[in-house]
Amino acid sequence: MINTALVTGANGHLGNTIVRKLLTKGFHVKAGVRDLQNTDPFKGLNVELVELDLLKPETISPALQDVSIVFHCAAVFKHWAPDPENEIIQANMKINQNLFSCPAIQQVEKIVFVSSITALDYGETPLHEGRWNSNQDNPYAVSKTRTEKFALQCAAEQKLDLVSILPAAIIGPFYNNRLTPSMEYLAGIISGQAMADPCFSFNYIHVDDVAEGAIMAAKKGKSGERYILGSEKQITTTEIFAIANKINPAVQIPAKMNKLSLQNFAAMQEAASRQSMTAPLLSQYEVDTYYEADLSIDMSKSRQDLGFFSRPVTDALIDTFYFLNSWRNV
Repeated sequence: MINTALVTGANGHLGNTIVRKLLTKGFHVKAGVRDLQNTDPFKGLNVELVELDLLKPETISPALQDVSIVFHCAAVFKHWAPDPENEIIQANMKINQNLFSCPAIQQVEKIVFVSSITALDYGETPLHEGRWNSNQDNPYAVSKTRTEKFALQCAAEQKLDLVSILPAAIIGPFYNNRLTPSMEYLAGIISGQAMADPCFSFNYIHVDDVAEGAIMAAKKGKSGERYILGSEKQITTTEIFAIANKINPAVQIPAKMNKLSLQNFAAMQEAASRQSMTAPLLSQYEVDTYYEADLSIDMSKSRQDLGFFSRPVTDALIDTFYFLNSWRNV
């Protein structure tokens, strides 16, 4: 019997990659999208496009029909909005309230819930599944923390077999012609638009590895457990600029900025943002979170339970930069 998998947010960076990975493994895939006319990310793929707008409860039950596994990727992915409480936090909560209140969810054999390492406590390293984020400064991080807790609680109450995966910042090729916030910064670097080195640290993972990890979680993940998908060590922006320079020598290695200068710049950006109602180029949260940060991850649980290993982060960045170079020249 062929398993039928539903991927929510199937035209997104991760969702679309999971769709493609599932097809190579013999799954029948239902790709949940809000707009059935948006077929570009699925050209050449033998998928069943289904209307699924998780803010419209009437679309959920038909999408879940005959589905054995759900890969729940759909979410509002942005770090700033004029009304962050409603546009990011409550929007993501509503998406999950609608999904888990649908009676048809009871018929699903396995749910893989896509969370984020932003739902972890960055105050203690290495990052570990046992610690939750308590910082309220970033609405996206707040939303991922609340929705993951909500999903785990619903699964326990309804006796659903659900596992949660927490990817690091996802990079790599995409098929929907849209840059995620994680990819925008790298696109700026390889195009020569980044004029300063903020001395930030990031934890990156290739989108193909996350997709493979999600499928491993569906197969091997223990119900009610969280699994981080990331790199054991962070990479610095200084190292990232050096990699970009090797790929595109036109990329200049910029001067480093100290933390005080970054804080002052972020304060000015946030003040201007309140007037213009547009996202600041830099926020205090980003400076506090990423400046010379230790974002190492304890990967032992994902290795032991799932058998998960990701490619070296340098390889992921090289692949991403080559893709972005060709993408912007198309």
